[in-house]
Parts: sequence; structure tokens; C-alpha cells
Amino acid sequence: MSTRADNAEQTWERGWDGHALEQLRRLAQLPLSDKIAWLEQAQRVARHLATQPVQDSADRATGKQTKSC
Repeated sequence: MSTRADNAEQTWERGWDGHALEQLRRLAQLPLSDKIAWLEQAQRVARHLATQPVQDSADRATGKQTKSC
């Protein structure tokens, strides 16, 4: 069962400007250790994506997969 506190956290902002500002406020409240953990995870994802082959737009349209070496 959700409480009033849970419901307050589930408020959705309208429009991009409101969302961006609220996201910055939420991120500002995170402890430094959480920010560092997020940054490390983002770096791992970026490294992984950098090693993936890039599909040609024509291949994506036909559903053709590229082979990785």
C-alpha cells in the first residue's frame, strides 16, 4: 500500500522545462557516493556502446544484422 510520502514522490511535471528543473533538484539531493556510482555505471555503458558495430541505416530498415568480429 502506498503512503502519502510515496504519492508525493510520484508527482509528474508538465512540459520539458518543469521536468528538467525537477530532475536537477532531485540530482542535487543525491549523496556524492550515489552520484559517483551513477557516473561509473554511465561510463561502463558508454564503453560498451563504443565497442558495438554501427549499423547502416539501410540495414536497420530491412532488419539486417551486422556481424561483429
